[in-house]
This record gives sequence, C-alpha cells and structure tokens, in this order.
Amino acid sequence: MSSVVKSVSLSVVAMVALVGCTKAPEPMLTGREWTVLAIDTIQAPVGSGGRPITMRFDDSTRRVYGFAGCNQYNAGYTVNGDSISFGPGVSTRMSCPGFDAVEHAFLTSFADITTVTWDGSILIFSGHGRAIRASVRQQ
Repeated sequence: MSSVVKSVSLSVVAMVALVGCTKAPEPMLTGREWTVLAIDTIQAPVGSGGRPITMRFDDSTRRVYGFAGCNQYNAGYTVNGDSISFGPGVSTRMSCPGFDAVEHAFLTSFADITTVTWDGSILIFSGHGRAIRASVRQQ
C-alpha cells in the first residue's frame, strides 16, 4: 500500500473516531417554549386550568416569559457559559386559590438559580439547593 493511501486511510479512521466521540449538541435555550417538569421536590407542577408552568427565553430582549401557575410573568436573565442569573421579575396579579403555592415556589426559585445544565433533553436550573427541571414543550 502506498504511503499516500495509508495516510488517507489513517485520516479517515481518525475523523470517524472523533465524530463518534463528540458530545451531542445541547438544545438551544431560546426560540422555544419549555415546560417545567419539576420545581425542587414538586413533580409535574400544573397551574390553574391544568396548564403547565412554562418558560420562553427571548434572546433579543434578554427576558424569560411564561405562565407561572396562575399569572403570566417575565424577568431579565443573563447567561454566561453554564452560569445564569435572573433579574427582578414582574407578573400579573390574578388570584387562583389552590395554585398559589406552586406559583410561589416557581417564582421565588429564580433568586437562587445560578447554573444551567443539560441532562439529555432536560434543562436543569440549579443553585443554593434549589432546582427547576424543564423540557421542550410538545405542541
């Protein structure tokens, strides 16, 4: 076998090996709606009317928008690598008896969140003993 053929063959083998070892791409944070799967120990939280708690990150405004369990909310956010921080938020002021605790747990968790990571297709916000898990909302 000529040295050129050996060189090309080894290059192809090296490229295949590298492609096989690359990490799957992380889902994009922006441009989609996320359904909250858990808030700390609250599994599958739902809000008024059986609606899921949601998060939609808008890169152009640097705000997260969504449904918190009773009210619509939005807050500023900053991402740097796997670090994330949320600024002061605003929300509508409706009353939904029976859903206040879930909404309160969700909205107060923003102040403690410092990290965003991926576990497969699950987005995990965590920090200071708090965690929110979310997945892309299925339409």
